[in-house]
Amino acid sequence: MEILIVRHGDPDYVNDTLTEKGKVEAQLLAEKLSKMKIDACYMSPLGRARHTAQYTLDKIGQEAEVLDWLHEFKGRQVLEDGTKRRCWEQLPSVWADEEIYYTDEWYKTDLMQSVNAGEEYHKIIAEF
Repeated sequence: MEILIVRHGDPDYVNDTLTEKGKVEAQLLAEKLSKMKIDACYMSPLGRARHTAQYTLDKIGQEAEVLDWLHEFKGRQVLEDGTKRRCWEQLPSVWADEEIYYTDEWYKTDLMQSVNAGEEYHKIIAEF
């Protein structure tokens, strides 16, 4: 069995869709994926993911099952100035400096615990 995970095209986060660039990316992706044997498709409920997938689905004549647990991880780190950022939006040095990120216990770091990444991770694994 092979599982192919595809991230959405360039997003328009405000409108939960794709930018013009994202639409072109999704069309190019559909061209590539249409040449593969695809038995089943699953997608996130988010608009940007659905819009990305739709180009491929139309090209291969299939429908996709929407799985709520495929949504983007909601964990946000609160910075000192009060702004928030996604926990994975870190400089490469953050990942390189802590060897635990290269183990099965990556979610036990202070950063990941601060956003309940372990809880989210285990929910996704259970659904997967």
